[in-house]
Amino acid sequence: MATTFDSGKHLQNVREVFPDEVDDSVLIGYLKGSGLSIVQSTIVFARYRGMAMTEAKEIVVESVAWREDAAFHSTFHDVIESVASAESEVAE
Repeated sequence: MATTFDSGKHLQNVREVFPDEVDDSVLIGYLKGSGLSIVQSTIVFARYRGMAMTEAKEIVVESVAWREDAAFHSTFHDVIESVASAESEVAE
């Protein structure tokens, strides 16, 4: 059963925890430490900073908190794509 992600609830929580300006790395680390996924962290980060998702994604993915996870997922994604591509060629 899928659960709905309430970005507004998390955004409000971040605003309560950090009522003043906070460094990106601290904020992103807090989001990850709160159990948010990289996608959820990016959504809340983008809303908190008032920036586009593409810009927020780049900052979150390159952050210390998510760098290793993002590298793993990128490698995994590349492997899946190459396997899918190879299977597609065999099927033809």
